[in-house]
Amino acid sequence: MRKLSSIFSIIVTNLFMGTENVSALLGTKGRASLKKVLPALTDLSYNGLEIAEGNTASLKFMEAAFGNIPDEERRKIRTDLLTYCGQDTGGMIEILKNLQELAD
Repeated sequence: MRKLSSIFSIIVTNLFMGTENVSALLGTKGRASLKKVLPALTDLSYNGLEIAEGNTASLKFMEAAFGNIPDEERRKIRTDLLTYCGQDTGGMIEILKNLQELAD
């Protein structure tokens, strides 16, 4: 997953950071993060997710793994993390599909 994320970052950076016009068109303001590119190229976003960014995901993981919390809360965190990570992974796939369609 880390390798896929690195490859994705390189592709997106080369596509969007080097071209101001593309960045302006997509509204990413020169940013190539998944959180910015995903809604620009797909119908997906992180809006409405219980966990919507990486720092929160890391903290919640630590809380679930090492915190003294009830099992019900641990299960909720797990579900929220799976949703967030699924959005990351699925989002990269959707972006690559959309870029392939644009290239065809």
